[in-house]
Formats: sequence, structure tokens, C-alpha cells
Amino acid sequence: MTPAFEEAAFSASPGEIVGPFRSPFGLHILELTDRDSREVKLAYITMRIDVSPQTRNDLYERAADFAFNARQSDFSSEAGQMGFTLQETSIQEEGGVIPGIGVIQSVSRWAFTNSAGEISEPFTVPGGYAVFAITEENPAGVRPFTEVKESVRPLAMSEARIDRTVEIAQGVRDQLQPGESLSKVSELNPAIDVRSAESFTLAGSVPGVGRDQSFVGTVAGLEPGQISGPVRSTRGAYLIELLSRSPLDSTAYVAQKESLRGRILQDKRNQVLTAWLEGLRQDADIEDHRDLFYR
Repeated sequence: MTPAFEEAAFSASPGEIVGPFRSPFGLHILELTDRDSREVKLAYITMRIDVSPQTRNDLYERAADFAFNARQSDFSSEAGQMGFTLQETSIQEEGGVIPGIGVIQSVSRWAFTNSAGEISEPFTVPGGYAVFAITEENPAGVRPFTEVKESVRPLAMSEARIDRTVEIAQGVRDQLQPGESLSKVSELNPAIDVRSAESFTLAGSVPGVGRDQSFVGTVAGLEPGQISGPVRSTRGAYLIELLSRSPLDSTAYVAQKESLRGRILQDKRNQVLTAWLEGLRQDADIEDHRDLFYR
């Protein structure tokens, strides 16, 4: 519980209604129905169960038998007879995430080097072994709109809502007269939430906003007393009024200058190293066949 909620709960008497009071999650009205002063002590033992080599071998042999029989008959019917669970998934790109399994390079490589109808040998996956069958393959390119319509609908609706929010913010901004503060916005449109943020630094997180680069970039260009135009973000739009700006603390800068210099230098070294390694990967001509030996 947050401190505000905890204080209200433990200061009330049974049957008492407390509130409204504010917490970081909003406004609350609390009714205390009962209080119990008992304490409970728990004791438990956690024991890890490791699979023995014999059990692991038996599981692999069973999976291998299934793969062999599935090639002779039918993948689905054979799975039903052996009591295995069928799970259908898709791989969008080689080396990508396999939904429900994760990133397994050997499985991905096998899938993209074989054709529909192929059945694999057992692969090691989290939790045991898996046998894969390629049921369908689609050529690379742009997927038909009918296939992606439902997946892009939420994004399109979100973009439309943000567009509308920007329009509303611009309309309110146009109604503000020179010299008026953002506090006037509540009178122009009660649905708009006007907040006074706590002090923050441009390099840190903005209270109530987070690390929004559009927000921070706009603040950096404002002068005290100036109100911005609509600032588009992933959650909507902002109108920002800069109330004040503290001058540079030269004493603190001098004290931290060397540590800041070392941090920036280390960041640059990491960037150079990452770029160098990426260049090596792109220029290297390596064929990885580990999946043929480690399953």
C-alpha cells in the first residue's frame, strides 16, 4: 500500500468511512469493515527437482520416435495418439522470436532452410524437446491488408485519437490571450488536465510525463513565461508553460566535471566498439552449423 492509503486504513475504526484522500493512483474513499490483530507466520521448504540423464534420454527417444512415425503417417494424428499437445505458431523472420518459445537460432535456421511438409528431428527448447512441422510458407514481401487489418486497427485508432487531441490543444492555445497562463485552460476546456510539475532536469525523468524527448526538447527551447504550441507524444498532446529556469550551478559542475567527462568518454568508447563489432559481423563470411550438432 502507498503511505497515504496505509495511513487511512490503519487510523480508521471498524465501520468508519475515510476520505476522499489522494494517493499517486488517484482519489479514494475507504470503508474499514473489520480489523484482525492476529499475526501469521509461514514456514516452507523449496526443493528443486532436476531431471535425471535417464529421464532426459527417455524424453528425447520418445520425441524422436514421434518424429519418425509422423513422417510415415500424419503429424496431427500421430500427436493425438501419443498424447502430445499441438501448438501452432509462426516465425516472421529468420533469427526472430518464435511466439511461445522464444529465440532459438537452430529452430529458426531449420525452418527457413526447409519447405512446407518437412518434419524436424527433436530440438531442445525451454522445458524439454519439441518436434516441428512446416505447415505453410509465405513469400517475403508486403502482407495483404486483410491479414494485418486487425493488428493495425488499434494503432490507427490511437493515431486518430492523438490527431484529434492535437487539434483540441491547438484550439485551446489559439484562445489564450497574450499574457494569460495555462491556468486559464481549465475555464476554456474543463476536460483538459492542467498540472504544475515539480522541478526537474532535462537529463532526468519529468514527473508525470517520464522520459518524453518531444516534451524535454520543447521545454529546452522555451523562455520563462512562454507557452508552447501542441507537443505531440505517444499518449496525446501537451501544452507547456515554462514557469522558471534555474541558472547553471557552476560550483556543482566543477565538482562533477571529471566524472561527467569520464562517463561521456566511456559512452563514446562503447559506441565505437559496438560499431566496430557490427562492421565485423557484416563483413564476415561465416556459416553456422551448430544446430546440426547441438540439438
